[in-house]
Amino acid sequence: MGLDVYSGTLTRYYSDDWETVWARHAREAGMQSMTVRVDERGAPDVQRINPKEGRDVLAWREALNEAILDAPGNPRLDWDEGVNRPYFTAKLGWNGYAALMLHAAHAIRPEIGRPKQCPRTGGKTKRTKPPPART
Repeated sequence: MGLDVYSGTLTRYYSDDWETVWARHAREAGMQSMTVRVDERGAPDVQRINPKEGRDVLAWREALNEAILDAPGNPRLDWDEGVNRPYFTAKLGWNGYAALMLHAAHAIRPEIGRPKQCPRTGGKTKRTKPPPART
């Protein structure tokens, strides 16, 4: 099990037209791998969008523009949402996860201050379920 970070178009992400770092390595080495993605409830995520259309993403972007940014002086959100745009992935790992949690904690409670360095997990950290997402 791993935690991967994806940076690319939403259309490509939701169409599953991308590989994790490990999946790419396995493919290039002639090995088999299986990537299982889940939704926010932990159930297998089977809802995908048609990568040729991407209308859902464009409609979402337009709704953002209408609701938030269409005020005088505010620029409109606009980006190429094509499925063939490049994407980047990386495996965050447990040290990266710990750093992300520390960053989130500081964002919520800035008065506590940041540690001078991220605690090392050394692969021996007791892995617990992440806290529920804040809404």
